[in-house]
Amino acid sequence: MFKSTGEKATEVQAMLNQIAELERDVVNYEVIRNFLIIYLSEVAIPAFKDQKFNNYLSAMSNFCGQEVSNAQNHMACWSDFYDVI
Repeated sequence: MFKSTGEKATEVQAMLNQIAELERDVVNYEVIRNFLIIYLSEVAIPAFKDQKFNNYLSAMSNFCGQEVSNAQNHMACWSDFYDVI
């Protein structure tokens, strides 16, 4: 409740140290934030887009191959049916 002058000075010094530390943390936060923005825009997002595009291209190629195979089987089935008639 009642503090001596020395205790008050110690408490003020501790608060000033904490304020200085928090100011350094804010600066470090800004540096980290800028690094993340650059990393995301130049590395992570383009790599993600390329990976998703390649996955989509592979899936569509497989799908088209299956559709061509199905069409050939369908044509062969009807050709056999026509030959029987």
